[in-house]
Amino acid sequence: MPRTKKQPPLPLNERERYVLDHLISRPDGFPSSELIDLTSQAFGCDARSVRRTLFSLREDRKLARYSGETKGRLWFAIGSPPSDVRPSTDHAIALLTLRQLAQRHLPAGVIGALADDFAGAAHVLGAHPTDSNLAAARQWLGKTARLNAGHALIAPDIDEALFQTIGRALYDDHTLDIHYKSYNESAPGRYVTRKHRILPYALIEKGPLWYLVAKIKGKEDNTALRLDRIRSAAPVGADGVPGADPGRGRAAGTGGQTRACLSLAQARRQSDR
Repeated sequence: MPRTKKQPPLPLNERERYVLDHLISRPDGFPSSELIDLTSQAFGCDARSVRRTLFSLREDRKLARYSGETKGRLWFAIGSPPSDVRPSTDHAIALLTLRQLAQRHLPAGVIGALADDFAGAAHVLGAHPTDSNLAAARQWLGKTARLNAGHALIAPDIDEALFQTIGRALYDDHTLDIHYKSYNESAPGRYVTRKHRILPYALIEKGPLWYLVAKIKGKEDNTALRLDRIRSAAPVGADGVPGADPGRGRAAGTGGQTRACLSLAQARRQSDR
């Protein structure tokens, strides 16, 4: 008998792509119950339909596996997904942030070659607008910005672990306890380190300096804090700054809040002193 030519795999459907995106986003394993709940809410389907999707990714696509019994089972992405699979949520954030903040640092030909990747990333974050799991990812693009420096400066050192702690709190709309080195108005030319509880609103890059626009507990106005003057930062959680608005970063849509924060950072230059 003549050999049957192997047919290429069918493109992933929307639900398979959605589930695979979530598996890729958690290399250490995605809890089965949480994954079923998220997918059921996103697509308006029952748990049995989601289990069929997982079975298809495991048995037919060979793109997923699980570990453990029914209770406490974890799912993992495996193998090389077909070319039509969209980027994961994390990769989508990275691609769109690159396009927004750093595309001039790349050759024009490279940016052109990434056009399809940018489009795929935008599709990932734009899909299922009611999915709360993607909300923080969409909001991130409106929480960062870059400004041109007014004059040449030497970039101060910022501890990478501290930067990551602040970035995670900004992403999650969580508060921080920080120790901040600020200008001592009662002793000109000197600085004093004070402890504050803050809710981060935006990160601003201006030349070699990074600013964190935040609501400080006990202060009416928002403040632009220089990151190189933050000596330490410890996560607090979702509450802790009375009068702050945890939804500020998403109130104006992508980019809108950043523009407001740019004006705020420019207006409060006392942090430069």
